[in-house]
Amino acid sequence: MAYFTQDDLSALIPEGWLTEGLDDNSDGTQDAFTKVQRLAEARVNGVLGQRYAVPFAPGNAGLDAFLLDVASHVAARLVYQRRGLLDKFPFAADFEILWSRLGRIASGEDPLSPVIEQVNDTVAVISEPSRVYSKSAGH
Repeated sequence: MAYFTQDDLSALIPEGWLTEGLDDNSDGTQDAFTKVQRLAEARVNGVLGQRYAVPFAPGNAGLDAFLLDVASHVAARLVYQRRGLLDKFPFAADFEILWSRLGRIASGEDPLSPVIEQVNDTVAVISEPSRVYSKSAGH
């Protein structure tokens, strides 16, 4: 399941500008949409895949809305980056909020959804310097 569509992305970026940003061979079509879509979804899955089995199947309205929001913002950022205009990305604050939440979800600080099972638990590593000393060590 794709987390977002071309129409979803055009809700963030005007259609004409989106065509410019995704037209790799100057024929007036959005050739690179699939590349941007796959990369955006891979980035989202890469973060959430640390804790959850990805990709997610559709059907959870809250989860679907969050994935649509975060993945389409990642894609919009990629379009601006492709054009060399990342410093002019108008949704930078929204992107940072969504990306930060994604990180908190992956680390287990925030819940993804009450119906999505975690596949990897949070662990803590406790360590201390070794107290074993060998008289022959270093001699």
